[in-house]
Amino acid sequence: MRKETLIKHVIHVVQEETNIKDLKKISRERQHVDARRIAYYIFRNLHGMSFQAIADIFDKNHASVLHSLKDIEFFIKFDKEFSFIYNKCLTKLSSGEMRREEIKSEIRELARELRTIKYW
Repeated sequence: MRKETLIKHVIHVVQEETNIKDLKKISRERQHVDARRIAYYIFRNLHGMSFQAIADIFDKNHASVLHSLKDIEFFIKFDKEFSFIYNKCLTKLSSGEMRREEIKSEIRELARELRTIKYW
């Protein structure tokens, strides 16, 4: 999976599971902060991205990402709601369900394009 696609995929899954419309929105609300924290952790631990690379995705400073990730292990262990949402995101990302939907959507788009080309 290409880097741009990976980034969109992870952000989409986290937004969907946390019911956040825009993960990149500037907000200090707990729901937004926790959603970004989950995305940061997935990018850092599952995909090995640097703090700066993650910060660039969200228009943040690398220190903001570092600070956000400082206590995440504690949240995963002791905050049941946070842990539940984090695990739902991991399950969805590892299941390939979103990738299948993405491929189906791409096939439909290519089929529409093919029909347009045939009439030229």
